Amino acid sequence: MLPKLYTYYDVLRTLDNFANAYGKGTSANAEQLRETVLDQYDRIATARDWLWLRASRTLKLNAAVETTAAFDLADGSYARQLTVAEAVLDTAWMYDATVMIDDIACEIEDIKSNTVCTLTTACPQVDYAAGEAVTICQKWVPLPNDFLGLWQPLEPSLHRLGTYRPLEELQQLYEYDFQTGDPKFYSIGPAEGMYGTMALHTYPAADSDREYTLPYKRRPRDLRISGEDAAHYAGTASISALGSTLTGVSTSWDSSMEGSVIWLGTSATNAPTGLSGRYPYKEQRIVKTVTGATSLTMDGPVASAYTGVKCRVTDPVDLSPELYRYFLACAKLQLAIDRGFEGLGTLKAAADEALLQAACADAPVRHQRIAGRGRVARSRLSDSSDRPVVTYPTG
Repeated sequence: MLPKLYTYYDVLRTLDNFANAYGKGTSANAEQLRETVLDQYDRIATARDWLWLRASRTLKLNAAVETTAAFDLADGSYARQLTVAEAVLDTAWMYDATVMIDDIACEIEDIKSNTVCTLTTACPQVDYAAGEAVTICQKWVPLPNDFLGLWQPLEPSLHRLGTYRPLEELQQLYEYDFQTGDPKFYSIGPAEGMYGTMALHTYPAADSDREYTLPYKRRPRDLRISGEDAAHYAGTASISALGSTLTGVSTSWDSSMEGSVIWLGTSATNAPTGLSGRYPYKEQRIVKTVTGATSLTMDGPVASAYTGVKCRVTDPVDLSPELYRYFLACAKLQLAIDRGFEGLGTLKAAADEALLQAACADAPVRHQRIAGRGRVARSRLSDSSDRPVVTYPTG
């Protein structure tokens, strides 16, 4: 049995039906519906620290490389050319590396070979002869694209990274007190030159390779494949029983659909819908790989054979069932506000109730929530087998 999945298509259909009912026959256009869905989908992740949106990632911090080099500001084969004495330039990570030369922090602009690179314009304005000591280090590591923030750090010291410091303080340390060794401080800030990407910054530069497992709050998976565009349900498909490779005719599958949900229908003319729609799908799988416009592989075998049936591809909503209901309630409220519908108080109360239910369901493990010692078992002293004998004086 597959887990219950809600999809982008489900949300759009539900909102369209809501707009027709609440707006007394006035439907919203497709662009407004998608804008409302995507806006509330982004907001849901920051409403609170949802366990559902907790993740972890292992990050590698590469060791600094100490060598010698020559620097030609304008007279080399390339402008601002750095030629190192050893073949140490590693394209796997040094595109984001910093070069310390004569206590000046320079950024690598391009790597031409394993011995030649160019620096950005913020570099020394004089030449250096061969033999000048340089250190190539990794000041920061890019964080995953779905990174929102660290997961509830309970104290400043975190996961062997040392102590948190503001990013500007780390930048000053690199500029005025450059060192290599065991990282003692860390910060979170933008990844230089990588739009929309955050990075883990550390100081001092690591003197050996290190790996850190970082728990973090993530964004839910993007919603792109709506299931409503013609390419998402074009053509027909066939597959044998227990097969996992789907063959299409006049389909328009592409790699952007990998990771999306695919519904297999029962008709050659009507594209399948969600279970509450007019044409409920018969089977649901996840698209694993797309090898061409008419061929894709799913994450598992289908139970039945299909010949010339319609399919629909749409993105899954990356939320738990309770979170999905809260997300849907928020989307309905926002659409009602944007379109000037009546009854906003009722919709707001429904959204608040959905938030409460989602918060309760987000704690799947129940522990005793009291401070201090747990419950103490008590018994009567008279029932004890080893109670002391007390003798009272007489007279």
